[in-house]
Amino acid sequence: MYWFLNGRPESLVPLLLSGLLWAGGGWLLSLALFRLSSAERIAVGPAIGMALHLALANLLARLLPTAAAFAVSAVVVGGSGVVLGWRHVRRPDLKSLLRAWPQLLAWLLMALVITQVGRGVAILDDRKNLSLVSLLAQGNVPPPFYMDGAVPFKYHYGGLLPGAEMMALGG
Repeated sequence: MYWFLNGRPESLVPLLLSGLLWAGGGWLLSLALFRLSSAERIAVGPAIGMALHLALANLLARLLPTAAAFAVSAVVVGGSGVVLGWRHVRRPDLKSLLRAWPQLLAWLLMALVITQVGRGVAILDDRKNLSLVSLLAQGNVPPPFYMDGAVPFKYHYGGLLPGAEMMALGG
């Protein structure tokens, strides 16, 4: 992948494990907490998992190093999904995961197209976002203002946390 600077494919393993934990935990939580069809659960579950993961990582990053905060957050979301949702799993739910491959393939293709477009547009490569992602990945949560470190950053930075996770866990 072109955005990983260290050139080592094994650096993707912690990032992929984290993603599987929060996505699986979110899927199990959606199974336990909501009455959704199987097609809806495929989309809603990982969204719940990611939202919980990023919120918890944001809180934990104030106490732990950044990479540890993202890892612990993923484990907590995955574990809570297993604890709350495992007893609700039935054979039709697992079969619906296997039948969801067209939906998952469409998401993968959309992500690929968006990534390729983003490489050429560079719309998010401005001094605010790149410097804030770097500050978040280094453990400055909440981040200081990017042009004056003595001033607190008074704007939301939740959308930048996935990039900080990629830097902290994926190298």
